[in-house]
Amino acid sequence: MPANRRLTMRQLRQMVRLAGSGTSSREIAVVLSIARSTVQDNLRRAAAVGLTWPLPGELTDDALEHKLFSRNCVKQGTRRRTEPDWANGKDTGMVPMNEPETRFKLDMPGGVIEVRAECRDGKCLSITFRNAPAFAERLDANIQGEGVGTLKVDIAYGGMFYAIVDAKALGFSVVADEARDRNVRSTRSRMR
Repeated sequence: MPANRRLTMRQLRQMVRLAGSGTSSREIAVVLSIARSTVQDNLRRAAAVGLTWPLPGELTDDALEHKLFSRNCVKQGTRRRTEPDWANGKDTGMVPMNEPETRFKLDMPGGVIEVRAECRDGKCLSITFRNAPAFAERLDANIQGEGVGTLKVDIAYGGMFYAIVDAKALGFSVVADEARDRNVRSTRSRMR
């Protein structure tokens, strides 16, 4: 089972209810068909914000999600889990906080990321990091594409290698109307 995946609000409410009745995290994981580490992580979040069963009746799903998953250093509504949650790592004690500045490294698939956190009064105020190196491996390279012939691409690295191709060379433009169709076709071809 994948650890620490995002749960539905119904699952989160049921998890808090079961924990409140004395059910072990192992049993909760079995009941909800999720990893025990996911149960433990979410119960730690709930405890950190003072949520216990019964939950307040006026607590909407949006309010519950905000209590459990809001981050102090990221503007609400932006960057939905596209990078590690460094701010919460600092504020929850997962990384020891040293004021006025904490430095640490994260070992990521693309390489080691150096992180600097500005901290004051027990809170993380800002995060800066040095990302994995990125570079152009080859520009204007000719490659053979199945069903499309020879394509001119740029080969780049930024944690992994990828090819950048001009959309017009493949007969489409990058517009919202075509985005879903291209993603669905690409996904189906990978599943075959």
